[in-house]
This record gives sequence, C-alpha cells and structure tokens, in this order.
Amino acid sequence: MVVNYRLFVGQSLLAPSGVKKESDPGCLNLFGYTGKFVAREARRNRKYDGIILDPPKFGRGPNGELWKIEESLPKLLQSCKNLLSDSPKFIALTTYALRLSSTSLGNLMQEIFKTTVTSGELTVKEKNRDRMLPSAIYSRIAF
Repeated sequence: MVVNYRLFVGQSLLAPSGVKKESDPGCLNLFGYTGKFVAREARRNRKYDGIILDPPKFGRGPNGELWKIEESLPKLLQSCKNLLSDSPKFIALTTYALRLSSTSLGNLMQEIFKTTVTSGELTVKEKNRDRMLPSAIYSRIAF
C-alpha cells in the first residue's frame, strides 16, 4: 500500500531542527536544514501529494551548510518536484525575503514545475489607517 504525505518544509522557533510529526499521521513537518532530507526522500522514492515551503532568506545547516534563498531555492524546488506523487494536489511557497518579487518567485516556480502558477504579495492592514503594508510574497500551484 502506498501512502502519500503532505510535507511542510519551514522554520520554527519551537522546533529548531529535525523532523516533527504532528497528530495528523499524513502530515510530516520538517524544520531546520532540509536539503539533505529532501534529497534523501527523493532517493528513497518517497512521494507527497502536497508540499508547503516557508524557507528563511538566510541560514546555516548543522554542518555549516549555507542557505541563501536566491541561490538555494531553485535546487530545493527541483528536489521537491521529484517528491511529488503522480497525482499531486498542491505546492505552496511563502517567503519573507522581500528582496525577491512575487513575479520572480512565480517565474521560478513556473520554470521548474511547467504549469500555471499563482503569485502575489501578502499584506497586513495598518491599524487605524487605510493602507496595506507588505509582509511576504507567495507562489502556489494547484494541480
């Protein structure tokens, strides 16, 4: 029997590194340095129906591996593409690296996944004012 999972790759103050399984047995949350984990899952031919990514703009792995979103994200997305099941549901990516634009993020996702991508900006309404403040950008694919 093949069980497909949802994979969350991100950062958390509560779980600085390693794999954390929540109560949902079909959801695997991975926090901290993820490059080796994702590559290992691809080698093991593990498949996921959905992937949510929330990578930091900069970080270091346990062995000094360097993560710079502009340089490292394309490789991570390519590895994640190899993890998608034959009938994936979604892939979603948010980032707070506002030096990137939602257009460039969407273009990267479209180049790698070869499908329609929705991208945009996440904003917060300023209290007592009628203006929106930028907080993050996102790209998503619904298959």
